[in-house]
Amino acid sequence: MRKKIKMILDKEQIKKILPHREPFLLADTATLSQDGMQAQTSFYADPEMGIFKGHFPDEPVLPGAYIIEAMAQCAGIALLAGVCPSDQKPYLSSVSRMRFIRPVRPKDTLICRASALEPGGAVQSGPDIYEFTVSAQVNALQAAKGVITITLR
Repeated sequence: MRKKIKMILDKEQIKKILPHREPFLLADTATLSQDGMQAQTSFYADPEMGIFKGHFPDEPVLPGAYIIEAMAQCAGIALLAGVCPSDQKPYLSSVSRMRFIRPVRPKDTLICRASALEPGGAVQSGPDIYEFTVSAQVNALQAAKGVITITLR
């Protein structure tokens, strides 16, 4: 069942939510579900990104750490724009059950999705700790999936 769209954000609006900036802002657009429990982001893997010059230069791929960070930023957007508006900053505090299924290459558009695991997203003892299932796709094919925890500080 698809959620009704609550809000579509461009890069400038995302910058008002996340503390990240280029070259480490890994979301060009974001869409939030009406209930604020889910977000989707898109990120164009520009061939001019410096990381591609050194990460397998003969066959460049986006490093898994960047894919995890893109999914974490998607979760941060869901958290700060929907589930738990806050002046605090989102920090990636854990990654579990992460699988990388296919590479992300220059010129690909990475689509990330994040969904809070429980209503309100809180799953650990502290009130500022939130867990999300996350996934990334390229051309409608799964590139990565797992679970991440975001802590607000």
